[in-house]
Amino acid sequence: MMEGKELAARLKAELKPARWEHTRGVLRTAERLALAHGLDPQRARLAALLHDCGKAWGREALLARLKAAGADAEEAALPALWHAPVGAWRARHDFGCRDAEILEAVRYHSTGAPGQTPLQKLLFVADYIEPGRPPWPELPALRRLARKDLAAAWGQVLKCKLLDLVARERPLHPRSLAAYHEAFR
Repeated sequence: MMEGKELAARLKAELKPARWEHTRGVLRTAERLALAHGLDPQRARLAALLHDCGKAWGREALLARLKAAGADAEEAALPALWHAPVGAWRARHDFGCRDAEILEAVRYHSTGAPGQTPLQKLLFVADYIEPGRPPWPELPALRRLARKDLAAAWGQVLKCKLLDLVARERPLHPRSLAAYHEAFR
């Protein structure tokens, strides 16, 4: 596995500046949440660094790797999701990550998934609440909730994402719905 500083330098060079700033915000948020919830901050940082590595590639390169990355039919139909399965593929093949939990965190950071581990939930939440996100009225409360109760924050992020997609008349990934049902059982 590529070391943290080397990985960060490579991703900084590959990603557009705004995407790199987002990645840095997710990294800081993930580290704080890991410390707040007794999780390994090193693994949280690694997952955060890798989470958008698929966004370094253009549409054609992403499309060319979808099958190898194991994208499902719903993901293949939604280009906005392509970076997640391809990112997990890149994390393993280009950056040498062999940590299955981190690879799944990268894989499902956009949609969420049923049965996610605390580390995977942490990345899903950190990606949504990082400091560079445009503010909306509920964001401060969601950030406070994430520091106190990661599982509850995960459910609220799922809810926010699904409501946003419905409001914009966008398709819902079945995995997100299944995660939502798990969160609110």
